[in-house]
Formats: sequence, C-alpha cells, structure tokens
Amino acid sequence: MPDELSNEFSKWIRFIQHAAICAQQEIPVTQPMFVLVQFDVKDFPTYFEQYGSLMKAEVEKFGGAFLAATGDAVAQEGQSSGNFTALIRFPSQEAATEMYASASYAPLKAKRINELTNSGNVIFLPGL
Repeated sequence: MPDELSNEFSKWIRFIQHAAICAQQEIPVTQPMFVLVQFDVKDFPTYFEQYGSLMKAEVEKFGGAFLAATGDAVAQEGQSSGNFTALIRFPSQEAATEMYASASYAPLKAKRINELTNSGNVIFLPGL
C-alpha cells in the first residue's frame, strides 16, 4: 500500500476509534470544518485595515482560528485564484456556517466583496 494511502487509512481508523470512545462516554463527535479562502485583493493596506485586521476577532467568536494567512501561497498544480490565501479551522460545520451567515460578519463580507477584492473563493472543507 503506498504511503499516502496508508496515512489516509490510518487517519480514518483513528477517527473511527475516537468516535467509538466518544460514543461510549456519550461525548458528541463533531467534525471540524476548514475554510480555505483565496481573494484577489485590490490594495493590501486598505484590505488589512478595513477587513483583515478585524477577522481574527470575528472568527474567534465562533470558535475558529486562523491556521495560515499569506500572500505567498504557491500553487504546485493549476493556478491560484488570487493574491491572498488563508486557511481557517472551525470546530464544526455549524460554527463555520453561523459565522459566514452572521449579522456581525455581514458588513465585513459586503465590504470585502464590493470594495476590497476583485474576486474570491470561500471553500468549506470537512475535516477528519
């Protein structure tokens, strides 16, 4: 079995074992949600002042944390879809969805979409 496949299989086995232990102890199992964003930022100083500097607190309200945020992402295959990339981890799909749809995030999202970026992608990735 190739190493990559073996590693993925091992991750699933650990997840199943964790789920079984949680079930025995009646602990709810939640699957983390990762949010990958790529934006084509118009002007970095303005973007960080009016959006980026506010996002850490907004994400933390919903239990999330930034794992990476950079203008130096390198696409090994294909093309990047922007000049800024970030990866955010939330404790669950519900938490990520709640933040994205929240009233407190709505004005930031509108400003990002309508003023601060040319385009962008927000991709939800279920974790293991």
